[in-house]
Order: sequence, then C-alpha cells, then structure tokens
Amino acid sequence: MQIRNKNITMREEIHFKIYRILLYVFVLVMPFSTPSLVQSGNAHFWGNVTPFILGLFLLNWLLEADFKTKFQRIRENKLMFPFIAAVGFYGVYLIGMTYSNNFNLGKIDLLLKLPFLLCPLLIFTVNSAMWKPKMAQNLLYTFALGNLLALFVSSANSFLRCNSEFLADCFHYENASLFFHPSYASMYYCFSFIIILNFLIDNQLHLWKKIIVWVMFLLFPFEIVLLDSRTGQMAFVFVMIAFAAYIFIFNRKKSLRFVLYMSLLAGILSTTIFLLPTNRLFANIHQLGMRKINIEQLDDDVKSGRVNARVQIWFSAMEVIKENPVLGVGTGDVKAAMMDKYVQQDFLLSQERGYNAHNQYLQIAATLGLMGFAAFLVFWGTLFWIGWKKRSMLLFLFGLIGLVNFCTESMFEKQIGVMFFAFLFALLSYFATTDLLKEVDKSTL
Repeated sequence: MQIRNKNITMREEIHFKIYRILLYVFVLVMPFSTPSLVQSGNAHFWGNVTPFILGLFLLNWLLEADFKTKFQRIRENKLMFPFIAAVGFYGVYLIGMTYSNNFNLGKIDLLLKLPFLLCPLLIFTVNSAMWKPKMAQNLLYTFALGNLLALFVSSANSFLRCNSEFLADCFHYENASLFFHPSYASMYYCFSFIIILNFLIDNQLHLWKKIIVWVMFLLFPFEIVLLDSRTGQMAFVFVMIAFAAYIFIFNRKKSLRFVLYMSLLAGILSTTIFLLPTNRLFANIHQLGMRKINIEQLDDDVKSGRVNARVQIWFSAMEVIKENPVLGVGTGDVKAAMMDKYVQQDFLLSQERGYNAHNQYLQIAATLGLMGFAAFLVFWGTLFWIGWKKRSMLLFLFGLIGLVNFCTESMFEKQIGVMFFAFLFALLSYFATTDLLKEVDKSTL
C-alpha cells in the first residue's frame, strides 16, 4: 500500500479535492456530452459540458503552480514514455499546420484534439500519494454509472417516440441511442461492461453497488446488440475473447466464476438477437466478411454500388494517401482533399454529407502521411506496452477496443471520440503505472 506523504500541504489538499470533484463530474457526464445528436443533425446538446470541465481542470492545475515538481512526477511515476508519445502525436498535427492551406479548419482540428495533450498533462502530474485505491475503483464505477443513466434516458426517449407497430424497431440501431451514433454508444457500453465484469469477478462491492452492477451486466450487452453496430459487436466479441485469455492465463483462480458469468452473458445475447427484427451484422456478413474484392475491380465495384458505402469512402481516402504518402495533405486540408476525391469518383452523397474517411488509420495517413501514422502507432502502442508490463487488463482491453473501432470510424474527428480516448488513455495509464487498481483494500467498495 502507498503511505500518505506527511509533507502534503494544505494548498495541495485543497487543489486535489477540487481535482477529485472535477474527475467524478467529468466521468459521470461524459456519456451525455456530444456536439451532435443522431436525431437532430448538428444541433448541440445542452449537456455538452466536458470541454468546460476540462478548462476547469486546467485552471486548477495552473493555480496550484509548482510546475517543476509536477513535471518531476511524470518521471517518478514512470509515465515519461506515454507522455512523450501523447505530446508527439499532438505535435505532428502542429507540424501538419505548416503546410496546410486551410488554416481555419486546421485550428479547429487542433482545438478538437487538444485533449490528447491536456489529459496526460493534467493527470500524469498529480501527486499519486494523495490517491487511494478506492477512489480509482469508484471513479471507474461512476463512469459505468453515467453510461447506465445514458442508457435509461435513451430507452425512455425511444419508447416515447415510438411510432412503429413493432416495439423492437423503436429500440433498434439509431432509435436506441439518443446521444451518440450507435458505434460510439456501443464503444462506451463495451468498456463499461468490462469495468463492471471486473468488479463482479473480484467480488469487492457493497450489496447496493452489486445490485446496480448486476443491472449493468444485464443491460449493457443487451443494448450493444440492440444498437446493432457491426463494429461495436465485433469489438465486444474480441474484447470478451481477450478477457477470457487474461483470466485463464494470469488469474486462473477466478476462471470458474468467469465461466459462470460468460454462460449468463451468452443467454442474454442469444435472447436479444432472437428478439431483433433484423441484424445488420449477419445481413451483411457475406458482403463484408465472405466476399473477396479484387483490387483491380474495386473502382468499378464502388461506382456500381456493389460494395458498402464505407468502402467507397475508404477508396477515396487511399487515393489521397497515394498522392501524399510521406507528409499527407496537412492538418487543415484533409477534408477538402476528401471532398475533391468524392467529386472525381462520383461519390456525390459522400461529398454532400461531408464524410470523413470513416477509418482512423486512413484518416491519419491521409492527413499526416507516414509521419503521422508512425506517431500514432507509437502513441497507441504505449497502451499495450504498459498494459503488458503492468498486467493491466483494463488498459490492454481499452487499447483493443480502440483498434477495432478505428477500422470503421474516424474516432479522433469527433469530440465524443477524442474525449473518450484521450481521457481514458491518460487515466488508465496513470492507474497502471502507479498500481492504484492493484492496491485494493480487503474491505468492499
């Protein structure tokens, strides 16, 4: 156990209390905070407060001062590598501004991605002696609770807006999510499920918390199926496989309990899939999984509509990358470059809707070329390096969730994706290197 430092000043205590309150508020409201709603185009949601809270974090950090000590903590907590990786990743977007023509769009993109710089700075520099294991656990529980509240609000909205003769249709795909697109909502619920499953396996909860966690256990996978995001469902399956591998390799004492939970989960998923009117994953598996696309015929395929619209977008992004392989088109010019390709290749619907690359790997490569892609690999690779080194299952699975979802969404191009990945990258890395999640009291949470 960490011993509390008797030299902690009253000033530090006050600023840490403010920091702790902001942390709890941030993780609770994150599932409600997004710049756009599925049902209302680009309208702003009244609860989009995470940028404001992040600003309060920064203000508290600046007022506390003692910057030399703060930066020393990064090295003391062995967080220098992930900190440099995060700064470097943001730095390549700054470099991309030097050869961008559209400076205004570039500034907007830099502001959007600022959490990748701020979150590690604000979290890695906190005095770890002031943390307690229960706080780390309760913070993750609060995040899962925020997602449960989002699920309840979305379900109530779906029921009240229902105008279909089939009730299941009212809770399916976009109708199931009030706040985010189904792929983003599935990602949030997936990580929340990992958190609460870990709680159940460790069996360290008070009775009232355990009841709420059981409600989450039943509802999160149910909702992931109802959201019917192909990528979200695949990410959930991959994460469960990785979770099982971790339990059977590193934590065999809890394998029986894990098997029992997985049996219950299989029953929940089977029942939910049976109730669905359609399932996009199975309906499109021939097109997306079984069908082999010949590279030479890809141009004809996308123009004739024989392949998924997302593949059309990927094709355009790859054309942009081919023309700018080393440095990309620049931070501010990627949208214009994609729009030009849509027009050239007659993908007018994609051009009208202003679609991004719908693939984070292609998005980064088109924007910043091999330079940016290499920075991204180092940045995201630190999650797996720390996760393996510290045996941090949550960190490792969080990284895996990202890798899968990056395949079909440009997650770093929307606030809800940036906040999720930037904040949890910093928080989980901090928890792993300081062993806060391992130092759990024998008493229940």
